[in-house]
Amino acid sequence: MLIAARGVVEDSLRRGERISLGRAVSELALRGLERVPPAQRPDGFPVLDLGVRNHVITDELVKLHLDD
Repeated sequence: MLIAARGVVEDSLRRGERISLGRAVSELALRGLERVPPAQRPDGFPVLDLGVRNHVITDELVKLHLDD
């Protein structure tokens, strides 16, 4: 937590601001409390947002590797 807070302080210094370590810890805690809405398909089914996708796992790919 302190390493992350130090990063927040360093970021603020780069922007020309000065904040205390306590304020940085508070900002990190508040960020953690922000609710991220779940991703949904158009039909309303909730899914996980994977962000950047390296490759898609398809039924065919699963069948191909079932015996591995």
